Amino acid sequence: MTILIINPVCGHYCYDDGDKIYREALWYIEPYLEQVKNELEKSGKKVIYLHLQECIRRKVWTIHESKKPIIVIGTGHGSSSTYTGYRLNPIYYIRMREDGWNVEWSKEVIFLLLSCLTAKILGKEMVNPYTYNAKYYFGWEKEFVFIVNIGKRKGKDWKETPELLFFKPIEEAWIKVGKGELNPEDAYRYIAFKWREILESKEIPNHIKKWIEHDLNAMKILYYTKVKLEIFAQIPLENGEYENIKLVEREDIWFPSFTKFSEPFKIVKKNNYTDGKGKIIVKVTDLITESVGEDEVEVKFISKEESPPPEPTIPPPPKKSRSVNVNILMPKNGQYIKYDTQYLCEVSISIESKQS
Repeated sequence: MTILIINPVCGHYCYDDGDKIYREALWYIEPYLEQVKNELEKSGKKVIYLHLQECIRRKVWTIHESKKPIIVIGTGHGSSSTYTGYRLNPIYYIRMREDGWNVEWSKEVIFLLLSCLTAKILGKEMVNPYTYNAKYYFGWEKEFVFIVNIGKRKGKDWKETPELLFFKPIEEAWIKVGKGELNPEDAYRYIAFKWREILESKEIPNHIKKWIEHDLNAMKILYYTKVKLEIFAQIPLENGEYENIKLVEREDIWFPSFTKFSEPFKIVKKNNYTDGKGKIIVKVTDLITESVGEDEVEVKFISKEESPPPEPTIPPPPKKSRSVNVNILMPKNGQYIKYDTQYLCEVSISIESKQS
């Protein structure tokens, strides 16, 4: 198993000019990725470490082709569609295939990239099974902001070098992923837990907490999974009882962790159906992790048009901790379904963010 680490240090520029030394943002991150490298090598992992001028597209792509790394850990400046290395050299970007990228190089690869904005578009393309087919993309969908003591880094404590509060949890989590102690979803929870401890600390000043909270909210773990979708209806009958019917059953749906999909269904009225309150129930099973999410919403079944009721109240996700959550959003601004009419049931799946 090969792990590739990309540590460019100089993104925009950096230079030494006599007594005047300019260090840009990536310089402050450099020792944390060095520590990741050192710890993984100590544990016996095979690590390819790129530093400074080595962090360019030609070098990185050659390593993907020849060494087939299964984990990529890196830092660098980014945009919503591009991750860059040394002197802003584009390394990963949404149109890589047009320049010769082989999709096999990214298939089932875990990308852990501390880079602004890249989770917004690039990360979603990287994990898309129909484009680059990566296993996970861990990144940030907004600018990553941190506090520094100018010219100092990775000191003894956060009072000396406050960037410790931002980078140390990331360093620790990514070491654990490299060692196989955490998967990327657990690494996301690990960092979130550490940062929430900081937010709850009375010792840490508010101007630091502000940006910790910002980075926490911008942090994303992206992946696709295969799911089984089942949609049921609980329909009122004339005798006061209910009939339970299955409206939809689909398997092997490729589904991203970061969006929602719409599923049409139709209910044909039978003679013993009556107008009244019932339920729509959605069950989603992750076919890879075998975790299950289930949610329901009360609806009013009617046989003819009437004015829609107020906006529906969406029930909260189940209290039981799961890695798949489901939320039902009934359309038409109404919590009602007319028989013989096709409606859309929008199903939102998200990772479980509850902390242990």
